[in-house]
Amino acid sequence: MSPSENTDSGRLVRQLITNTTMFQSKTVDLISQMSDLTRRMDRMLALFEDAAKHVSETRTTDEQINALAGKLEALLEQNKNVARGLLLLEQYVRGRTVNAAPKPLSEY
Repeated sequence: MSPSENTDSGRLVRQLITNTTMFQSKTVDLISQMSDLTRRMDRMLALFEDAAKHVSETRTTDEQINALAGKLEALLEQNKNVARGLLLLEQYVRGRTVNAAPKPLSEY
């Protein structure tokens, strides 16, 4: 084996070791993040289960349901109005940007 082959193979081995170490480190990080995500999802699921249990235990009257439905309808209308306003604002900004010629640098 010539000296150049020996150094090339040595560099290759070192690079493989470095890459393997970095891969293992990233794998450990990913496993840790997945574990954290699983814990959070478990807590969220428990929250939904508790909420479902509470809702099933709560007695409601038709009057309460109608009041809630009215509030939801009002909220839906407000959301539609906000969405329309945002769309109009976006159209206005795009119109001003497209129609406006760029100012020469001397005006700044």
